[in-house]
Amino acid sequence: MFKVQPVYKDYLWGGNKLKEAYGKESDLEIVAESWELSTHPSGVCEIEINGEKKNLAEYIKENGK
Repeated sequence: MFKVQPVYKDYLWGGNKLKEAYGKESDLEIVAESWELSTHPSGVCEIEINGEKKNLAEYIKENGK
C-alpha cells in the first residue's frame, strides 16, 4: 500500500470547499479540483514508499504495477 499525494488545480471556478469540507491540504489560494490518483502529464501524483517520494507514472513504468 502506498501513500498518494493528490494533485490540486486552481482554476477560476475554484474556492475553499475542498479544503474546508474535506480537509485537503494545499498551498494554493483556491482549489478547483483534487486529482486523487493521476498519471496525467498535466498533474502526476507522487507516492511515498518507505519514506521516499516517487513520481507515480515513473513508478508504474519501472515496475509494471
